[in-house]
Amino acid sequence: MNGKSLSAPTKKKVGKLQRQTKPTKKYETPKKELEISSLKKRHKIFYDELPGLLRTIDTDGNIIDCNSEYANTFGYSKKELIGKSVFSFVADEGRQAFQDSFDTWLKTGRVKNKPVWFKKKDGTKFLGLVSASNLYDENGKMIGSNTLIKDITEIHETKSKLEESQQKLQDQVRQLEKANTLLVDAEQKYENLYNKTPTLLRTITIEGILTDCNDSYAKALGYTKEEAIGASIFDHAAERSMKDMRDNFERWKENHETEPAEIWLKRKDGSVFPSMLSGTSLYDERGKLIGRTLALTDMTEIYEARNKLAVHEKHLQQQLAQLQKSNDLLTITEKRYRTLYEKTPVLLRTITTEGILTDCNEAYARALGYTKEEAIGMSIYDHTAGTSVDDMKKNLEQWHHTHEVSHKEIWMKRKDGSIFPSLLTGASIYDESGNVIGRTVALTDMTEIYEARKKLQDDESRMRDQYEDLKKAHDLLTITEKRYRTLYEKTPVLLRTITTEGILTDCNEAYARALGYTKEEAIGMSFYDHTAKSSVEDLKNNLEQWKKTNEVPLKEIWMKRKDGSIFPSLLSGASIFDEYGNVIGRTVALTDMTEIYEARRQLEEKEARIREQYDELKKIDTSKEEFTSMISHELKTPLTPIMGWCQALKSPKILGELSSKQLQALDAIETNAIKLKELVSDMLDAQKLDMKRMKFDNKDVDVTEMMNFLAQNLQSTMVPKHIEFVNSTTEKLTLKSDRSRLEQVLNNIILNAVDFTSAQTGKIEIRAESKDSAVLFMVKDNGIGIPKDKQSHLFTQFYQLDTSATRKHGGSGLGLSICKGIVEALGGEIWVESDTGKGSDFYFTIPKQKKIQLTVEEKTNF
Repeated sequence: MNGKSLSAPTKKKVGKLQRQTKPTKKYETPKKELEISSLKKRHKIFYDELPGLLRTIDTDGNIIDCNSEYANTFGYSKKELIGKSVFSFVADEGRQAFQDSFDTWLKTGRVKNKPVWFKKKDGTKFLGLVSASNLYDENGKMIGSNTLIKDITEIHETKSKLEESQQKLQDQVRQLEKANTLLVDAEQKYENLYNKTPTLLRTITIEGILTDCNDSYAKALGYTKEEAIGASIFDHAAERSMKDMRDNFERWKENHETEPAEIWLKRKDGSVFPSMLSGTSLYDERGKLIGRTLALTDMTEIYEARNKLAVHEKHLQQQLAQLQKSNDLLTITEKRYRTLYEKTPVLLRTITTEGILTDCNEAYARALGYTKEEAIGMSIYDHTAGTSVDDMKKNLEQWHHTHEVSHKEIWMKRKDGSIFPSLLTGASIYDESGNVIGRTVALTDMTEIYEARKKLQDDESRMRDQYEDLKKAHDLLTITEKRYRTLYEKTPVLLRTITTEGILTDCNEAYARALGYTKEEAIGMSFYDHTAKSSVEDLKNNLEQWKKTNEVPLKEIWMKRKDGSIFPSLLSGASIFDEYGNVIGRTVALTDMTEIYEARRQLEEKEARIREQYDELKKIDTSKEEFTSMISHELKTPLTPIMGWCQALKSPKILGELSSKQLQALDAIETNAIKLKELVSDMLDAQKLDMKRMKFDNKDVDVTEMMNFLAQNLQSTMVPKHIEFVNSTTEKLTLKSDRSRLEQVLNNIILNAVDFTSAQTGKIEIRAESKDSAVLFMVKDNGIGIPKDKQSHLFTQFYQLDTSATRKHGGSGLGLSICKGIVEALGGEIWVESDTGKGSDFYFTIPKQKKIQLTVEEKTNF
């Protein structure tokens, strides 16, 4: 370990490594020995001249061999390095990391790639990324490793410089923000509102040339901002308003006041629309007029309303006067600030120096789930996620000292406890004496940015894994001469070695076989003979680039077989150098991409077939929907007169007094007609849920009153079987949902419980209670229960627990599937807990506040 001489165990391991690479000489002819010696020398040069810092060590960490670049980088000769411990070249700050990696390698045989600081002979240091592949003796015991060190100092320094440059850039941005004298008071605090306000804003010179405009202005006129800036205001004025615009412009240059005026603007496509113009003048530091900022309010809707409601002209004139007054108020900075503050989509809040909210805009309150009245008066820490409380405190303390609001990523907390990331920026508020009394900050929701960042990190991780796999494959080529030759000859990848003129000097069996040649035929041929005509130019360019850089760039090349057929391949490789460092050729790997191309073609064909099948299924779904609607209507239509006549025939006025058998027959007809009507209704509901076309209300529901109503309304249903029916709801509960659909779900579950509960001893209990932000409903019975293996299918359409011909219980099997569809559409979930013979407990939840999405079609009445 001291680097002076090899220990006995190390010498033994060196001997084993050397014996692995020595060819057997006992039976070799002089010519064969010469070939092996030449081959060994060639691969020794290959090892020595490999790019990167390459060394071979034993399990004690002693250097057995290294390449020239390794020795040159550390400032030693190869002779000085052989036998020294690798720990001698690790800097103090990298020692612990290297020791941990080394210990892990000895225990597991794996090297975790991690950056380590190394020191050279002259005392300078560099940051290296370490990776390795293991060496084994003939018994499979690990005796050392080949280690590759990649110098990443430049990457590290570049990263540091980038961070410094970024910091300088941020400092320059802050200086530029301070230098903006045109927005000294409210303008300086809300500079972003210029671009994001829905009002059309433009800034012009005294010649009428646009120097700036906001997104709303450019979008309304059909331009990009770049197209609009530099244009004349008269380019954007309609012909009917050209004179009014010129008169207004000339008066402004005389008296520096912008008079409110109705101006018709012209879009890029030539269409026109009316607007109300107002604004304020801009002066330089000497008080000289240099331009003005104009607010143009789109009055299209007002003009349309004026045309449609001509009879109310007087009332409309009053609205126009109010609108003009409102536009005049836009010239007052505080009034404009208030409108922008309230209506901007950016989350804005104003706080005291103690962090108490004195104001916030609608977007802020809505994003955090509060009303403005609730939010004002709360502490900023009430709206900060636990993970960001310390960062928020530091940001507030820094602001107290510097009066500048630094950019900060803060996780916000909503009223319901959920959190989201945001970027905090802002400006301080001062009183008339110049004392800081608070600050207004803008919080930009960064949820999408965080998701994009996570995706980028996942992609980077996958790329790193792919890089590691490729690197390990490359390192294996440098272990020993014998393994190299075996891999070269036997690998399924197509390998060929060429001169600088493109003549094949070697190739492996896979290459010759893939191109339909023998090795003897292929060697000596030009690689252009093996290249498809469409790729000859690409290969020439690849060869020229290689000669200039000595690096073989990746390239897709179409190969040509002996029989003239072609196939795609991916070309990669490395240069070969002689003992003087001159490039004498290159070895390339050609990966046959036929299967990849074929898979891509098959995938495209499958996608086309899937699209066709999808179109067919859409047609089938449409036909099924129309058929179901038609059949349901035709089934339901005759049921109404049947039930009506059943009721009518019971009257003595029609058929006289009926016998008990006749009354019994009418009751049977009426009962089955009702069941058939309910079955048709279930089919319609199931269809609407499948097609996502069931309509839902979203109104206040008194849950407590609804549960009491159900208990009273269904009490008569329990009488024939003498079932005890209990409503144990005790809380006062309300929610925003569809009462009729909730009653439909509860009715279905309760009537199912009646069907499966024994007479005389049966008991059914219903209850509703508050659970977090939802209401939990329960229907509990002491019936026959449901087997565990059948519970997962219970909410499937047409599923029956008992499908035998002698089953006791009727039903279509749609009821519980409809319950599931309704509950999920209302934003909740439904489940069952049951054991055979011990009854069943059905549960479902409904959010207290939920905007129902499934409201696209009206209910169908028959």
